[in-house]
Amino acid sequence: MRDQILVFLISLLPVLELRGAIPFGLAKGLRIEEVFFLSLAGNLLVVLPLLILFKYLLKKLERIKFLGKLIHWWFKKVEKESKIIQKYGLFGLILFVALPFPGSGAWSGSIAAVLFNFSLKRAFLGIALGVILAAVLVTFVGVGITRFW
Repeated sequence: MRDQILVFLISLLPVLELRGAIPFGLAKGLRIEEVFFLSLAGNLLVVLPLLILFKYLLKKLERIKFLGKLIHWWFKKVEKESKIIQKYGLFGLILFVALPFPGSGAWSGSIAAVLFNFSLKRAFLGIALGVILAAVLVTFVGVGITRFW
């Protein structure tokens, strides 16, 4: 049960998200279905609160010197890497979240959705579809690697 909780918690974290949770769970010998759904649930659980609270929280956190610099850097990085969203809109957001590039995922997708003024409904839809695609991709790759070993 401890490993299942860790899979879920890892999938909540920025940067790692399900891209870290799925390989961790598979390496621990958990069932594929269990790892997939725990990671997916954890990664999606954080999206709606992020979308609702990002603007408010970011303005508050920017006032703290170190966090403000970190947030400003993260915003610039997401903005720079999110040209696909600017070009393709919702489809671009789905791809931005789904493809396993550094700095992409649900957390960065939420920032991008806020930056590009997506409605809450469109942002959640795009990010959720991207997270589902990412979970499928990472699971297939993870299963392939664990079977190889």
